[in-house]
Amino acid sequence: IKDSTVIAKIADNLFYSNSIDTNRHIIDTETDQLQNQVLLDNFVDIMQEDSINTFVPENVLNLIKTFSSSYSEAQQTVQTIHNAKKKAEELEQTIVVYEELESYGIDADKGLYMTLLKAYQKQKTEKVNNLQNLIFVYVKNWFVEKAIAAKLANEQRETFNELPTVS
Repeated sequence: IKDSTVIAKIADNLFYSNSIDTNRHIIDTETDQLQNQVLLDNFVDIMQEDSINTFVPENVLNLIKTFSSSYSEAQQTVQTIHNAKKKAEELEQTIVVYEELESYGIDADKGLYMTLLKAYQKQKTEKVNNLQNLIFVYVKNWFVEKAIAAKLANEQRETFNELPTVS
């Protein structure tokens, strides 16, 4: 009986005392939030580093940063854009070099920016269950309907121009 009384007192003390772990958790959370904010504040610079392989232009990175609540969300959005481009390429069985789109008469930076802006606008005006899915669909469709269509049209023109002329 004496042992159970001692255990009960220890349990009482643990229950009623402010646990150090609770305070540590609050400090950890604040530290995590500060670290996350520093990463998000520097998101554009980080993504433009040579070691990061992304075609996403600065204006789009800034847009993503503005609408993201965390660094990981911003990073996930960039990954979603890459995945959408890859899916569009698979569907159309072609490869698109983003930097070459301008030579096909496409303002890719503006097109991608406006496409993403439409997704964010829809999120603000309607109920969107999964923003990343919405961004994926919008960006994939933009690549298929605008970027890849312009590339294929350009390739057809080049093929047509290479045909021998009939005299």
